[in-house]
Amino acid sequence: MRFTLKHTFLLICFALTIGKSHAQVYNIKHYNQDDGLPSTMINALYQDSRGFIWISTIGGGVSRFDGKNFIHYNTQDGLSSAVVTCIYEDSIGNMWFGTERGVTVFDGISFTKRESPQGLINSIKENRDGVIWIATDKGAYELMKDTTIVYTSDDGLGHSYVFDVAFSDNTIWFGTGKGLTKLSNNTYKTYTTKDGLNHNEVYAVFYSSNNILWLGSEDGINTFDGEAFTNFNAEYNLPIFLNNKCFLEEDDGTMWMGSFKDGVLKYNGKSIEKYTTENGLSSNRVRAIVKDKLGDIWFGSLCGLYQYKGDELTHKLLCLWLSILRHLYCLL
Repeated sequence: MRFTLKHTFLLICFALTIGKSHAQVYNIKHYNQDDGLPSTMINALYQDSRGFIWISTIGGGVSRFDGKNFIHYNTQDGLSSAVVTCIYEDSIGNMWFGTERGVTVFDGISFTKRESPQGLINSIKENRDGVIWIATDKGAYELMKDTTIVYTSDDGLGHSYVFDVAFSDNTIWFGTGKGLTKLSNNTYKTYTTKDGLNHNEVYAVFYSSNNILWLGSEDGINTFDGEAFTNFNAEYNLPIFLNNKCFLEEDDGTMWMGSFKDGVLKYNGKSIEKYTTENGLSSNRVRAIVKDKLGDIWFGSLCGLYQYKGDELTHKLLCLWLSILRHLYCLL
């Protein structure tokens, strides 16, 4: 009778362990205002060449994090606005901050407000020739050394509201309010839902190392191989909503995607793994993702900053359960 009860009890404990591991709790560290953030509502993340993590929060300006302490910068320091929408480091080490009221550049010592562009800045990127491109609510700006060129719907863009830009070979891709526009050899071509897009408002444009264009919209994700669009949502049953800061590619090709409904998605080329409130996040609305030099993945959400250090905690929990089971077995 004792043998039967013992093994029955162990089977129940094992079943509970398996049930718990179904919603794995990962090694995710959460940073909020108690840790020094000016706000938990994060807009953008960026790691610079010196290893600092830059965090922009809604109304809190921008913060620089060295792994221990936060240093905050706001309008009194020279930012154009306390609402920083995007962050970028150029090839000579200057930090660019897009805001709701234009662009501010930080050279490590002082902030300089640029005269152009003004208005809402959605994205800042640099092409391989060292030219800065800025996506705004009034068009895309190409900042040449001696001049600035503005691209709008009058020139051939699908819409003058530009959410994001990406580069591939000699091609520039624009995510606009009315489709995806391709600019190549001075020729414009705009793709819309008629061509296979999930939605005509393209918030995110990311060109991966395997020559695939990843697109985020209100109706989820498309991929584009240059010939045809694939509805990523339909293929993996993902009702998600992306913004223009939420694609990250690792060296091995693994894709990370942030969403406004399903937390963080990790795609290994074959399957999707989700990281949500069930796994340690406080919010499923993830607005930004970045990878640091140590290999940790950082998520920015409406409830703070998260540092993902892999599955270490899951392994520790499993070992703890096995240790408990062994001791209970000996006591019975």
